[in-house]
Amino acid sequence: MLEYPRPEPRPATLLERLTGAGIGEERARSVITAGGVRVAGHEEPVTDPEASVPWPTPWELLPSS
Repeated sequence: MLEYPRPEPRPATLLERLTGAGIGEERARSVITAGGVRVAGHEEPVTDPEASVPWPTPWELLPSS
C-alpha cells in the first residue's frame, strides 16, 4: 500500500480570523494595516494581515481615535 504524506494544517491568519467573524475582507485589511487589532501575546497592535493567529488565540478590535 502506498502512503502519501499528509500536509499539516497551517494556523489561520489574522485576516482569515477577522473575515471569519463576519468583517468584510477590504474593511478587515484596512483595520489591520492601520493598527486597529490587538492579538493576545503582543504588546503592540498587529499590522500584518498574514500574521499567524491560530484558534483559540483571542484578538480584539481597538477603538478608533
